Amino acid sequence: MIEEPDWKKGSIHSAVPVEVRALIGSIVIFQGSIEFELRGCISDLLKIDKDTVLILTSEQSYKQLMSLLSSLMIKELGTQNQLYKEFAFAAGKLDEFEAFRNKVAHSHWSHSLEDMSLQERAARHKSTSKRKQGLKVSVEEIGADQLTLEWRKAFFYLGELFSRVRKVAAGHSS
Repeated sequence: MIEEPDWKKGSIHSAVPVEVRALIGSIVIFQGSIEFELRGCISDLLKIDKDTVLILTSEQSYKQLMSLLSSLMIKELGTQNQLYKEFAFAAGKLDEFEAFRNKVAHSHWSHSLEDMSLQERAARHKSTSKRKQGLKVSVEEIGADQLTLEWRKAFFYLGELFSRVRKVAAGHSS
């Protein structure tokens, strides 16, 4: 029999600096917020309640939600409309954030390999093994400033996307 410790005692130990860990968590959490907001946009465009949209979309990925929302915007505006072009630009920026979030979430992290004492940097380790390429290992230093910048850009472009959807939901096409 394994005797378990008192789980309420002790602290979390990690080689990754606290600031970097907090920012990684913020990025992962914000991606969930983006997906929630996309569902709200879909609800607004379809003019159906949010619970019904949740029932219809709860198992959809970010890419599926964005495809649905983009298709609804195209249906309303067409692809040549300036408002749609602005929406598509903001959507592309959110796609970039989602790719960054995936990179952040699906990596192994450690202290900075350049200087272990740096509290605003960490090393991101990624290993892949592909059929025709074999094992690839990459390590990159990422600073808190880069993580913060990516979060801020996503926050900005979500607001821009949301404002365009709201205009269309209100009946405006320009």
